[in-house]
Amino acid sequence: NAGAARLYTDKTACFQYIVSVPGRRHCVVINTAAVAAVLCRLSNEESNEERNEEDTQTMKRKHWFRAAKPMRNYNAIPALKAITASLIYLLLISILTACSDGSDNSSRSVAIEITDTPGSLAVGRRTDVMLRDENRNRDITATYWYPTEGANAGPQETVEGAALLAGERQFPLVILIHGLSGNAPRTWSDLGPHLASHGYLVMAPSTGSNFLVRDDIINHPGDASFLIDTALGVNTADEMFVGRVESDDIAVGGLSFGGRATYLLAYDEQYQDARVKGVIFMAPAISDARPVNTSLSQLILHGTDDFTIPFDSSLNFYEAATPIKYFVALQGGSHAGFSAGADERFQTGTMEVQRTRSITRATVLAFTTSLFADEASDREVGELFLQHTLDAGNDDINVMFEK
Repeated sequence: NAGAARLYTDKTACFQYIVSVPGRRHCVVINTAAVAAVLCRLSNEESNEERNEEDTQTMKRKHWFRAAKPMRNYNAIPALKAITASLIYLLLISILTACSDGSDNSSRSVAIEITDTPGSLAVGRRTDVMLRDENRNRDITATYWYPTEGANAGPQETVEGAALLAGERQFPLVILIHGLSGNAPRTWSDLGPHLASHGYLVMAPSTGSNFLVRDDIINHPGDASFLIDTALGVNTADEMFVGRVESDDIAVGGLSFGGRATYLLAYDEQYQDARVKGVIFMAPAISDARPVNTSLSQLILHGTDDFTIPFDSSLNFYEAATPIKYFVALQGGSHAGFSAGADERFQTGTMEVQRTRSITRATVLAFTTSLFADEASDREVGELFLQHTLDAGNDDINVMFEK
């Protein structure tokens, strides 16, 4: 009675059961153990059959659904408390095992937790570090967040000027680029320390662009590449992170106008940096962009009530991008919510700003974990969070992905 139903399968998800409602744009995702056996049997039966390519592409597009869930009024994303996380994970593993070829998965263990709360590591910060790019005759101001000695003191708690955590451990590197209204220390004072507390090095340039000065954006991709060079020791501007960066684990993220700079760094042949393996877009200003780069994984977050950058521009961007890609829609989310320094008077959506930041912290951590965690089982934890837990556990979040 509800209309057409289809089965979706991929390497990670055993099933996605989509029910479309005739005459409406909505649909509902049903993930239940009760239908797991039937779905798995159908999946196995279909695995040996050739599927019509046009139909397959149509199915992928229809995996997206918008505004299907009622709004939930609360402030903090569930932190995957021990019991809940274990039950969700065990359920997913049991379903995956039922569809597998019978290999033994009993030795698997979860070593990483995806959460919006700080990790165990204390966080150091260096604010407004002055760097000189001699090749481009350009000065760059950047702020760093990084693991340091001691235990974490709480959200956004940092120690200015502290030394990098001693030892030989190498860390993934994340470059964050702010938008037109803001600077690095203010915009990223929430996400920067969060990632550092979970074992990341974060470098963020203060670009100097604003609503009156936009032409400098052509220099922003070069600024990000310069920071990567600095961290890897390609130049001698600052040797703090030299030898401590995992050179294959580099991501760049941008908010709004910074999303445009991130796009140039990731996809434009003139500015592209091949060392970047993952890109993170938060309400990006990329309405006319068409991303093609099969070596990149991308994450897009956008609020449905964003009156600054249209929500549909990011949805179109996602549709045009090559896999691996994730699209996370925040129902009622505004443009201001992604920046820790945004004036909340400009909040235009029904989703509270703190809620948006909570979702962003957990989602970005899951994405980087899925790319850069040392162990395959830990990378899968990040994938499962993005592909199942985030959407299923939160009524105000919709997720679309393609691998």
